[in-house]
Amino acid sequence: TIEDAGTVGGETINLDLDDSDLHKITLDNDLTLTFSNSKEGQRILIRVLQSGGGGYTISWPGGITWVNGVVGQPTTTDDKATVFGFITTAADTYDGFVVGKNI
Repeated sequence: TIEDAGTVGGETINLDLDDSDLHKITLDNDLTLTFSNSKEGQRILIRVLQSGGGGYTISWPGGITWVNGVVGQPTTTDDKATVFGFITTAADTYDGFVVGKNI
């Protein structure tokens, strides 16, 4: 089941990773994300769609190690999506990946 956070931005939302490994978010402003209830070895996918003009960014929770040290951000193109992947390596610790951009 995909958990749909709806259209969000200008706020902080929490993704409860106990509810689902699959999440989707539509941005209409910059967003701060937090994660809760992750389990070691859990694999998470988050699809982020730009809306309302595009160019919005995400402030990710601490504890994410990004590929090549480059923090993943959504595409800046309106009405296009970016898919992010995470592997929980320990409590509140993740490997982060940009799986696809401008989808």
